[in-house]
Amino acid sequence: MYSVGLDVDTIALGKKALRFIVRKKSGIKKVLELCNGQFVGPFKLEQLKRRKYDTLFNISLLPPLNCTSVSSFWLSGFLDADGSIGILITDSITHKLKKSTRLEVDFRQKEPVLLLAIQTLFTGNFSSDKQGVHRLKITGTKNLPGLITYLDSFPLQSQKYLQYFIFRRTYCMMVNKEHLTLAGLSKIAKFKERLQQVYK
Repeated sequence: MYSVGLDVDTIALGKKALRFIVRKKSGIKKVLELCNGQFVGPFKLEQLKRRKYDTLFNISLLPPLNCTSVSSFWLSGFLDADGSIGILITDSITHKLKKSTRLEVDFRQKEPVLLLAIQTLFTGNFSSDKQGVHRLKITGTKNLPGLITYLDSFPLQSQKYLQYFIFRRTYCMMVNKEHLTLAGLSKIAKFKERLQQVYK
């Protein structure tokens, strides 16, 4: 925040994140100038217009992109804020060790536009439930390489990076088929426990 010249009024410490609060008009205007034309979906723009920020700061707000790319930090920030990373080990009658191991990156939103934008970049399973919550799951060693390459170039900035580090080590083990051995499965089970403990 300081590196782009913002005068931060308050830094609020929560359980899982820091909140940088900008109250001065000069700082708010700087944020608007930095973000204008970079919003992927319409939601923040609608909030800004309801609060008449475009009039207050004499800024013409540009329309949303409705898409994203692998050459920006947007998806990394979105995963930090609204995504989850998981290692799943379930019972299986078809596997030699009677256990199935799966890696999963999961996004859930009330509106589908952001998830559909992500799905244009990475193959995932899109679904909607009866409550109107939309979900995008990117899972499996066939679908994850592109996302992992992206996150290596645009790393997560929160504690979730620790989860990703564990997740990535597990991915490498699975690519090498180590999850099919008892020793490898035992190690992945420990990784799963460590991943779940990051935010506790």
